[in-house]
Amino acid sequence: MVYSIFDFVDALLADFMPIMVRLCLLGTICGTMAISIYAIASPQKKIKAIKKDIGDSKGAAFDEDLEFKEVISLSMKNLAQSFRLLGVVLPPVCLSALPTVTCVLWLDNRMPELLLFQNLPSWLSGWQLPFFVSLAIMVLIIKFTFKIE
Repeated sequence: MVYSIFDFVDALLADFMPIMVRLCLLGTICGTMAISIYAIASPQKKIKAIKKDIGDSKGAAFDEDLEFKEVISLSMKNLAQSFRLLGVVLPPVCLSALPTVTCVLWLDNRMPELLLFQNLPSWLSGWQLPFFVSLAIMVLIIKFTFKIE
């Protein structure tokens, strides 16, 4: 069902768009969807607060007047906060990855032998390079523009 939607859209775009542009467009759309889902699904205020706590405990650990026991205590606190942050961000990250994973599976199924660049290794000359580069650029642009944690 989902693959047939991808096939339909790709067939429409194939009439007037070269494959490289379609791959970049697909990567841009997937990146926008992924970061948007993450921004909506993740508790941004909570993430910001946890990151601030981690930064505070890291800064306190570099105080020269601390005893070794206090440094260990701060390190354990920092580790606990890091795992807490992981627990908070992991579910939204997994949810936001679903559109990208679906698209990657479709691309790998439909274009396994596609070679776009002749002088690069085979693992780098397929659909992966334009797709993932455009996806990453779009995610970073949106993340920094809208200050998503």
